[in-house]
Amino acid sequence: MRCLIVARDRTELSNHENSLKNKIGRVCPVDVVDVAYLYETQEKWDLFRYTVVLTFLGDGTVLKTLSVCTGKKNGFERAEYMDFDISWPMHSSGSTPNDSDLLLDNGRSTPIIFSFDYGTKGRLCNIKKEIQEEGEALLDKLLNAISQNNQEKAFELYINQTIKRNRLFINQSVYFLNDIYVYTKGKGLLGSISISINEKPVYRCIRCDGVVISTPTGSSGYNSSAGGPVIHGSVDDAIIITFVCPADKKVPPIVVSASCKIRVKNGIQNDLLFGVVDGCLSVSDYELTIEGKKEGAVYFADVTTDRIHSDFMEAIQE
Repeated sequence: MRCLIVARDRTELSNHENSLKNKIGRVCPVDVVDVAYLYETQEKWDLFRYTVVLTFLGDGTVLKTLSVCTGKKNGFERAEYMDFDISWPMHSSGSTPNDSDLLLDNGRSTPIIFSFDYGTKGRLCNIKKEIQEEGEALLDKLLNAISQNNQEKAFELYINQTIKRNRLFINQSVYFLNDIYVYTKGKGLLGSISISINEKPVYRCIRCDGVVISTPTGSSGYNSSAGGPVIHGSVDDAIIITFVCPADKKVPPIVVSASCKIRVKNGIQNDLLFGVVDGCLSVSDYELTIEGKKEGAVYFADVTTDRIHSDFMEAIQE
């Protein structure tokens, strides 16, 4: 059992960060990082080494942590983290999630993410300041259950006090929790994008600024700003496709099953596509393939009385 804390500044913890670090440290080892350190040392981190992950900022910190700590393969022409101009290693460490039990053998697990809200509006940091005590009480229950090897109790907490958020998979290489924004030219310039679903052409050479492909979780972000629908949390197996500023205003957003395979190409043959994954990872390739993968799911601690509905109401009120 091990815990990862992603702090605002790993060299100067806040009182709240430090108190939780000390509490957890009495039960299990704790690694303390910040986002800059994660980027600089990305080969070290593997999400599935940890039982618990704590974050204390906003949605961006959650997305960057998941991106860095989930193993990647080299499925792109180019990929680098935007803020730090750091490419990932040719053979990135960290594991790709396994389709297996929540609590795995040999010290590996599917972690519960406790995202304490210290940011601006967002859907991922659902332990708000007014319910921090309840969040910490849930953390105590989980640590006690796992330290006592009470897998039945730990499993009960996974089922009853988390929100499961599915991720999508790009080019058999990278998971994303919120969205990928795909474009062909610089900002303010119309490009041309073609999309097929399950190898059947759906959109041919749509002139637009770009297209947002999102998960239900990410539907309340960039997708919603571009005019796409916000998806209720009970619909956890969807992919939302929304064009950004299409020249033809009759191009509607669409929602398809996550069992579908979405293929995106530049409308100009043999030209590159560019993408921004979860607002932090810049990629480019001649084709992007997006599909669902159930083993990419992540679990967020939630102490609200009506998890799924509360999450949806939070999303539509942003």
